[in-house]
Amino acid sequence: MAVVWHPFCAQAIVEGFGAYPTLDHNRSKTVGGLISVLAVNRPFMEKNRDTVQKLVNSYVSVLELARKDTGRWAKIYAEKAGLPENVAAESIRTTKLDPIMPLESIKRISKFLSDNGVITRDVSGEIAQHYTYDFLAKATGKSPEQLGIKQ
Repeated sequence: MAVVWHPFCAQAIVEGFGAYPTLDHNRSKTVGGLISVLAVNRPFMEKNRDTVQKLVNSYVSVLELARKDTGRWAKIYAEKAGLPENVAAESIRTTKLDPIMPLESIKRISKFLSDNGVITRDVSGEIAQHYTYDFLAKATGKSPEQLGIKQ
């Protein structure tokens, strides 16, 4: 038995010798289902608020586009990753795209990255005082509570 991540899991399923695990990583309390994070440093953010807002607006727009047109998403993914399109389509079939960024998940990811040497120090205890939902709230029309500040 082997445990693999997409697109390798999707390839095994498409080829008929793989199966999805019964564990749903999207519900994991270790890291969770986040598949991307945008980050800018505070001096850049404070100096370039309009640019940061445009970046976040674009990110939210792309999420919406991909969610509405999974065929196009699969085609682009296949092309950029060098995958057969059916493998790309299978690997995104269970992926949930949304702009929700639970603060507790961000803290756990930061801790995980620090524990595994990806970032040089553990900043998980500092995230809440520096992280802002302002740009995401403006891009989505949702409140920080709806976007995950208390999750």
